[in-house]
Amino acid sequence: MLLKVQKYPLSVNYKPGKELYIADTLSRCSLAEMADNLGEKAFEIAQIQMLPMSNEKLIKLRQLTVEDISLQTLVKYIGEGWPETRSELPVCARPYWSYKHEITVNDEILFRGDKVIVPLKMRRDILAQIHSAHFGIEKCKRRARDVLFWPQMNAEIEDLISKCEICNKYRNQNTKRTPDAA
Repeated sequence: MLLKVQKYPLSVNYKPGKELYIADTLSRCSLAEMADNLGEKAFEIAQIQMLPMSNEKLIKLRQLTVEDISLQTLVKYIGEGWPETRSELPVCARPYWSYKHEITVNDEILFRGDKVIVPLKMRRDILAQIHSAHFGIEKCKRRARDVLFWPQMNAEIEDLISKCEICNKYRNQNTKRTPDAA
């Protein structure tokens, strides 16, 4: 940068702040503050870009999050502050009480840490995708826990797999029989 400016005759004159009618650029936000803000913004952008879903699914997730009453209640409390006690919350937001310090909003999508909070209307489709390869309960729960969150998610996964006809049909076919004791 210095090489580019060398061709111009520059002179620097000190002027006290009380003589400045308009604040100059040096009196603005410090570089350290700006770097912190940029780091946060970069994290927010990366958080959304790193989600393992297509743009169409991301748009649908955003839209259904905006339409979900319980998630919009969470957005309100994140912005305005949480009540002192769980009993002051509407019933739809109570399951999220114990996670309140972990929940954030990024581009109209709710996160618990680095996991996406899935709107109610999208959960059935997500569960179907998680179980599409007909893995067992533990593997499906592990896959879901890597990137997703909603209250009672594990119980819903267990329920789905226990009711899966294909899984129930082939469940015990791979087990070896033990010889009968005489």
